[in-house]
Amino acid sequence: MASRFQRFLLPGFAFKAVVIGGGYATGRELAEYFLPSGPHGAIAGMLLAMVLWSLICAATFLFARRFRAFDYVSFVQALLGRAWIAFELAYLMFVILILAVFGAAAGALGEAVVGVPRFVGTLALMIAIALVVAFGNTSVERLFKYVSFLLYGVYIAFAVLAFAHFGDRIAATAAFHPGGLVTDQPDSPHGRVRAIKSRVYLGPAIGDLPPDAEATLRAKLDAAHVRYQIEHYDANHGYAVDDSEAYNEAAAEKHYAALDALFAAALRN
Repeated sequence: MASRFQRFLLPGFAFKAVVIGGGYATGRELAEYFLPSGPHGAIAGMLLAMVLWSLICAATFLFARRFRAFDYVSFVQALLGRAWIAFELAYLMFVILILAVFGAAAGALGEAVVGVPRFVGTLALMIAIALVVAFGNTSVERLFKYVSFLLYGVYIAFAVLAFAHFGDRIAATAAFHPGGLVTDQPDSPHGRVRAIKSRVYLGPAIGDLPPDAEATLRAKLDAAHVRYQIEHYDANHGYAVDDSEAYNEAAAEKHYAALDALFAAALRN
């Protein structure tokens, strides 16, 4: 039987991942369409977008349930009728256009980062896509899962950087199975903790925070007088992600309890 997370939260997270992956992952759209309206206008615009996407999400699930259309083809056929073929042709053209844009971006990144000709980066991306698709839906789903881990890991790193710059405005923060907190790069998150004013809770999984990295991080946090707690979880990376192979129910419940305790202590006033 599906858990409450799978029934009530996971569908929304999956829908959100599609929307963010399609248009909001870089944050460029927020800067382009929301922030020019000022702080209050930007927040109002984001709330409006949230409401609209929530309604679209709910309507999509209700439509799929009403017509028993639980796969892509049957859903599109039920939605568009005979026009679904024209839609698929248009969709295919857009996919080709998007892949061309991605290929050009990969070529430009390859040239800028490692100095290879542009066609090498573009060709490498095309080969990688072909290899993933060649192994079927299972490989695509697995890739999506690991990319999701990477996406949330990057968000955690962004959160640490945000705390460093706006730490006096934040009361509490938590990171579960985090990675990349201590690196040898000049912009490593651990080098910016001196601006953090909030309470901090870190719940690394097995291998997330090796002893030497933890010692370095603790030294920085202590020097900055940050109120923090590092609690290692005897579970693999991804233990709190309900639909991952690494999911650990005991660790997930523990992390919810830790988060509640942190917020209760930091936000009670």
